[in-house]
Amino acid sequence: MWEGLIQKAKDGGVDVIETYVFWNLHEPSPGKYDFDGRNDLVRFVKAIHKAGLYAHLRIGPYVCAEWNFGGFPVWLKYVPGISFRTDNEPFKRAMKGFTERIVELMKSEDLYESQGGPIILSQIGNEYGRQGQQLLGAEGHNYMTWAAKMATETGVPWVMCKEDDAPDPVFCLYDHENVCEFLVFELGQSARGVFLMNPSGLMVRISLETHAIVSRETDPCCVS
Repeated sequence: MWEGLIQKAKDGGVDVIETYVFWNLHEPSPGKYDFDGRNDLVRFVKAIHKAGLYAHLRIGPYVCAEWNFGGFPVWLKYVPGISFRTDNEPFKRAMKGFTERIVELMKSEDLYESQGGPIILSQIGNEYGRQGQQLLGAEGHNYMTWAAKMATETGVPWVMCKEDDAPDPVFCLYDHENVCEFLVFELGQSARGVFLMNPSGLMVRISLETHAIVSRETDPCCVS
């Protein structure tokens, strides 16, 4: 199935396939990894390479609401003293172990662009940005800085998503003159306008989705 979908993406003009790496699938219990069957990340990346496309490996390992529990394995919740996505040693230790395991797996198969493979970027963290730092203050900033440093020490190129002050050499998507930022437009408007905003730049993502704002004014079931 992967090969057919990848080819359809290529036929549609796609240059890069991006994929999340789901922590709960690949490490269902502490230190026990699963890369078989539908979890065969190496085979998926090799299929991208065979099609002549590039890959963007979004290791995260947090993947937001696209996946149950943000992609975190359930066992992580029960690690003593843990607090997610902040300057917390138990969380950072687990995150570092998983991130390094994925990077080493890709390196062992020569899948990074510097090795002749298709992976041109990896992503650490996911949509942390101002929200995380405003809520957590110094602990949020320290966590973000640590995550960037930990990632770059693996020796491969990294980006952060929606992290305005990502430390060098980590590149921040959506905060650069050559990257087309998220645009919000009303239903019925043409998506062509998104491309015309920056036709020669990198188009990172278009989300063709709708979001409803729920409040006590719009929904009596919404209470604090």
